[in-house]
Amino acid sequence: MQSNFYNPTKIKKQWYKLLSIFIGDAITRFPKNIDLKVINAFVQKSKLNNDFKAIFEMMKCEQCDPTIYERFVIFRKKIEVE
Repeated sequence: MQSNFYNPTKIKKQWYKLLSIFIGDAITRFPKNIDLKVINAFVQKSKLNNDFKAIFEMMKCEQCDPTIYERFVIFRKKIEVE
């Protein structure tokens, strides 16, 4: 039985939350960067199990006037998130 102080699953989740905060700060600094938003959506969906934030982040990507390649990436990632 693991103690509450050292729970690897909880520690990983906290690291991903911290990563999400750092990415959010980077998005604030570079609001038109689609790559940061896609990475944040991946972290939200895959690591933090937060589907709503992941989908919302992908919707914000579409509002940044993406190139054709970026539109394809957004479409592909959006399918993965949904």
